Amino acid sequence: MGRKRLKNESFYVAKRVGRAVHEFEMLPDNCRAIVALSGGVTSLTMFRALLHRERWAPTTATFLPVHVPDGVHGAGAKVSAMLDEKVKEWGYDLTLLAPADGAGHYDLVPHSRSLLEAAAEHDAQVIVLGQTVLDRAFAVLLPMLASGSLAELPEVDELDGIKISRPLCHTTSEAVLNMANVEAIPILQPVPHPQAALRTTVHEHLAAKKGNLIEQLRNASNAPRNITDEYMA
Repeated sequence: MGRKRLKNESFYVAKRVGRAVHEFEMLPDNCRAIVALSGGVTSLTMFRALLHRERWAPTTATFLPVHVPDGVHGAGAKVSAMLDEKVKEWGYDLTLLAPADGAGHYDLVPHSRSLLEAAAEHDAQVIVLGQTVLDRAFAVLLPMLASGSLAELPEVDELDGIKISRPLCHTTSEAVLNMANVEAIPILQPVPHPQAALRTTVHEHLAAKKGNLIEQLRNASNAPRNITDEYMA
């Protein structure tokens, strides 16, 4: 029997993920990759898209899905159980990591110390994060609001010798939600948090601007040094 054809929503995200993985060499040959799952819909959808991609463009990467119970998407035990059930459905086992001091959920590399320790323990060369074009735009705009400085969230960077890959780097949040609905991926809303509230404010500000929102987000994330006062006017 032939392979089951993906529905359009899943095919679109998997294709974008595949293109990013190939173009930016996110998964080197024979690498072991830590896949960071927050409990939110985006990281789970990213993992599913990576697995779909393996059907037509297999890599030699080995995936290790991990989760840091931090309460951002609800009670730790409940979120962990949901993630464990979902990744088992896809043929994987979930590894739970203890929260460590340092970068938290909303930082550029969330829970960086915990993820780096896991990479060292499991001899992983890559950490895969589920950050979309919207996250990349936030990485530019939130520091502007807080301190007037500019930051960047590139497709690929490095932290302590470990490659940080963002396969959803050119994928919209809307596309992720569409795929999640098709794939029956749970959608958990984040628990109220000052950073989450600020992100909502920025999103609403951009949505009120004239023109295509996606183009604005791409411009903000791909060319942060060219941002002018109009973004926060």
